[in-house]
Amino acid sequence: MSSEGYRTLINNTYILTGKTIIKGFLFFDNEKIIDIGTEASPEYELAEYVMDYEYKAVALHGFSVATRLSNYPFRGISDYDLNTFTKEEIKEFIQAGLYELILNGITLPIIIDEYPELVAEVLRHFNINGVIVSDTTIKTYPGIQYLFVEDNIIKYKDEKLGEFNKLFCRVNQVNDKCLFLDISDLPTYNLSAISLIANQLGREETFMNLITKAYKVLGIDNGVIDKGAKPDIILYDLRDSLKTLPTKSINSIILRGYPPDQVYLGGDIFFDHGESLVFTRTDLSQIILSDQ
Repeated sequence: MSSEGYRTLINNTYILTGKTIIKGFLFFDNEKIIDIGTEASPEYELAEYVMDYEYKAVALHGFSVATRLSNYPFRGISDYDLNTFTKEEIKEFIQAGLYELILNGITLPIIIDEYPELVAEVLRHFNINGVIVSDTTIKTYPGIQYLFVEDNIIKYKDEKLGEFNKLFCRVNQVNDKCLFLDISDLPTYNLSAISLIANQLGREETFMNLITKAYKVLGIDNGVIDKGAKPDIILYDLRDSLKTLPTKSINSIILRGYPPDQVYLGGDIFFDHGESLVFTRTDLSQIILSDQ
């Protein structure tokens, strides 16, 4: 979807940069966040896409979690057999799972799956720069990152990161040593619901840090909105009464339980106020319910 040189200006918005909130603008293209500040230069108004939120929106860095996609219709269910489905049907499952991940602001999906080749095909088709975790040798593609697991050790670009079981953590295992949050055992991709679980366990702050940590670990950026960061951005429109909250509490917007209103991947807008600009929502009923 990327258009070379396509520039976007999000003006007059709140911006969460780490633990600091500023009022101003974001200016980015398909490669990086070019500028961030309190007052946009007049030349930025010539961008291909300009949105003025009149300080009634908040922009955050996109999130990253790990999950499995081939079993998407069966998330939270143990009684199923994927061997009864064709590869094309499983690709439909993967696409549907990606749809929900990105809808919820997960801009860097990390996929742990027994069908890594099919995952790669879907990622390539939609030009999504995800991460594939594999314990076997598979074909690699530009734009997709790979974590290889050998003898329980995770390798990234020939560098050993550590033990898989210690670096990938379920919500009830979250600690300061985790690098990747694994939600593959949960029935939902809604991060607010997952955050509530972490809150009940007394680990909410660690959880909030963890859902952007992969960006830093993989050398993409620092996991915060800043100059030079990858333009993976999510934005909540506070004009929607479901999401309106006081300025001093704006960093807790994720806990409201609603998907962001805009989701940008690599500077391209994938979701805009409920409209999917890249994906078509997959109808899985013809596959799942056909024999019932």
